[in-house]
Amino acid sequence: MIDNLEDAIAHAKEVAEKRRKEAGAWEDMCYREKVNLPSDYKICLECAKEHEQLAEWLTELKEYREGKRTCQNCKYDMNEATAYPCTVCRNNHPNMFEWKEGE
Repeated sequence: MIDNLEDAIAHAKEVAEKRRKEAGAWEDMCYREKVNLPSDYKICLECAKEHEQLAEWLTELKEYREGKRTCQNCKYDMNEATAYPCTVCRNNHPNMFEWKEGE
């Protein structure tokens, strides 16, 4: 069960790794038997890439929420008097910074 961002990131990475292993198994089998790669190979590889991208995006979101990343505007306009996130972030991504405690 996925309860928070960390669980979602771990799940996406787990699925990506599993699909890469499946694609590798297809490659090995086809190389040994000297046959063409089946469509399942491409599906596994594409699924792995998609889950790797998802993990990257979720990690980025987590870093934004933790204040480890900022937008270009925040980088240049942020100072101690300016609350994180900047008004540009709040206006363009109003729901990105709202979450329940523990997520």
